[in-house]
Amino acid sequence: MTLFSSDPREPYTSPYTSPYGSPFEAEPPRRPRRGRRIVVWLLVALAAVAAAWAFMNPVRLTDQIVVWTHQPQAAAVQFAQRAGMTDEARFTFYASVPAIEDRAAFNSSCNQQLEQGVTLGCYVPVGRAIHLFDITDERLDGMQVVTAAHEMLHAVWARMSFGEQSEISSLLEEEAARLADDPAFIDKLALYAGIDDAGRATELHSILGTEFTGLSPALEKHYARYFDDRDELVALHVTSEAVFSALQTQSEALVAELDTLRGDIEVDSQDYTEESDRLSADIDEFNARWDAPDAGTQEQFDVERAVLLDRQATLDALYDSITTRRAEFDEKAEKLEQMNVQVDALNAAIDSRIPPVGE
Repeated sequence: MTLFSSDPREPYTSPYTSPYGSPFEAEPPRRPRRGRRIVVWLLVALAAVAAAWAFMNPVRLTDQIVVWTHQPQAAAVQFAQRAGMTDEARFTFYASVPAIEDRAAFNSSCNQQLEQGVTLGCYVPVGRAIHLFDITDERLDGMQVVTAAHEMLHAVWARMSFGEQSEISSLLEEEAARLADDPAFIDKLALYAGIDDAGRATELHSILGTEFTGLSPALEKHYARYFDDRDELVALHVTSEAVFSALQTQSEALVAELDTLRGDIEVDSQDYTEESDRLSADIDEFNARWDAPDAGTQEQFDVERAVLLDRQATLDALYDSITTRRAEFDEKAEKLEQMNVQVDALNAAIDSRIPPVGE
């Protein structure tokens, strides 16, 4: 039985020598290929290491596959760029397959709405997915960027180990205690009243990371892993929120002016009515008295008449003032109504539960 394949047309070769002294040409012995064996063992070892890593890091492996196979929406890419997300942050953001959705789709995806305020985005742990409401009002440019960063930090938090979460939670609570008297911080946390400790921790992680500057060095170091320039992101948050706050400030000032005008007009209108009634009675009495032939001298008549005319002039001036202020009130009330229309439009632009103005 041969140990190799041979072509029958070729002369047979043998490692043996003929007893008649005519040696056949013998095939030289082959050297063992040790280099190839080493490569094979290295490949096996690498495969074993990769398998062990995959076993220990299943979420990271899944994320990597998603990033390799999923093309993010153009808007999501823009949000990541404008938020200044680092490579690590973009990896987590894209691995969460961020979807920018219209009202119907968003309400279906993010069905856990806030009892107070509005929901602009959500991170769904089941499926590890980010959903963002599509804000189309140009006056609110930047709000989606901040929301995208907020939800990305939720995704980061969900991927942390228990030990990492505990460590960062302590830092977050220290910062929360420092900001306990900050009105903006108080108002923001009020939106999440009633959530459990786990929910509070992840919300603090996202809120502090996207809306407040000057945090502790340890927290700033932590957030530096995810943002190239966090101050710019917070500035974008302030700018987008300023659209609402500016209208709110103007509206409150206008309401105060209207309240003052209304009060003054009501008081002066009451005074005008009472003085008008008194003047009418005094004029009637004056006329009745001076109808008598012996009522008095011409000089007395002229003096009394002049007093009545002065009172009438004062009353007329008060009437003109009331009329002017009523016109001013109506003008300011119209301006307030226009502001309310703007506010309604802005609220509809960010609240997926409200139909757009005009529909």
